[in-house]
Amino acid sequence: MPALPATTALVAVTAEPATTALATVATDVATPALATVPAEPATPALTTVPTDPATAVLDDVATDPATAVASTVAGESQTAAPLLHDFVTPVILPQFQRCVPASVAGHTEAVETNEYAPGRSVDTFGNKSDPAVLLWHGTQTDARKTLRPFATLLAEQRFYVIVPDWDSHAGDRGRDDLLNSLRYAATAGEFALIGWSLGGTAAAGVALRSDHYDSPVSSVICLAGAFNADNPLTGDKLPIDDLHAGAAVPITLLHGDSDDVVPLAVSEDFAAALGQWPHELVIFEADHGSIAGATYDADADRYCAAEDSVTLDVAGGVVDRIVGTFRRP
Repeated sequence: MPALPATTALVAVTAEPATTALATVATDVATPALATVPAEPATPALTTVPTDPATAVLDDVATDPATAVASTVAGESQTAAPLLHDFVTPVILPQFQRCVPASVAGHTEAVETNEYAPGRSVDTFGNKSDPAVLLWHGTQTDARKTLRPFATLLAEQRFYVIVPDWDSHAGDRGRDDLLNSLRYAATAGEFALIGWSLGGTAAAGVALRSDHYDSPVSSVICLAGAFNADNPLTGDKLPIDDLHAGAAVPITLLHGDSDDVVPLAVSEDFAAALGQWPHELVIFEADHGSIAGATYDADADRYCAAEDSVTLDVAGGVVDRIVGTFRRP
């Protein structure tokens, strides 16, 4: 996979207390806003560096003057992309050993459960009149409840969030579920697509071949995308060696620097391969679960909705960054 230009930098920023540190690599094509939504206070400690060395900085969001900044050159990591079995084997974190109720303390966003296809459940959060977001979970069977805290945080920012079950272990790898959920989301009009882990792989596949899917997807955001795995929509690797010219759905890659399930290098390599495709890479102080508001339950051998404040704070920082992307002029 081609390396990022030697002049490209990833900037690690130490944020204010309780705010997740992150860094951004952006292309010279800004991600368009999903919809006009009342602005919130600017997300602190975000620095954007263009991948094109001849291009000026796209965004310069105010940072705490006391913030310390450390820089590393992108492309220096020699970490090899893991095999498929590496990313589907969760890392057991000692502090996260039990599955907890899918609720967020202090947050009261109501959830409504319906069917997006016969026998297939979908949760919706927020007001249908707000901008729509379709949110895909990762490699698990029918794990929509795992993303309830994350969806709740998004809905509180005035988005209509659609979270379907899908079965990555089905004979078709979950393809029919994913396609049916795209059709269901399209009934709300234009929408953004967010995918976590293997769901991020599928979401990126939609962006790269948007002409193949009859859905009005405006932008794609991948949370710890497993781009080294086969796309469940096609059964093949993502077509990064055959990117189509013309209108391109922008892709935002969000990844944790302590992710031992899908290493950060996977997103770094994918970002490099995207070349001039409109994209950006944002790095958080997070692991594979916390970036999506989830914790790993060793007994159940699956990720569950987080309840602890540390994980929810991380998820809140990720949601703030997503909202900032949607509201970018």
